[in-house]
Amino acid sequence: MSVPTQQSPSSVSSGLVIGGYATAVLIPFIGLICGIVAIKRYAGVGSNHGPWIVMVSALSFALNLLLIVGSSA
Repeated sequence: MSVPTQQSPSSVSSGLVIGGYATAVLIPFIGLICGIVAIKRYAGVGSNHGPWIVMVSALSFALNLLLIVGSSA
């Protein structure tokens, strides 16, 4: 019987980080939620990806909004 080992925080968070950045660009609202989850989950670990995901999501939302408003004029 093998004893389960603990994973390092970087390997645990890699799926959330990759998914967070991808959804921040493609679906900004979901990316914002992923960024907030990353901020809360990895606050003591030293990961700075959460705030970056939130910023990318906000920038993507603003760009999409400008494209929609600009195309309707």
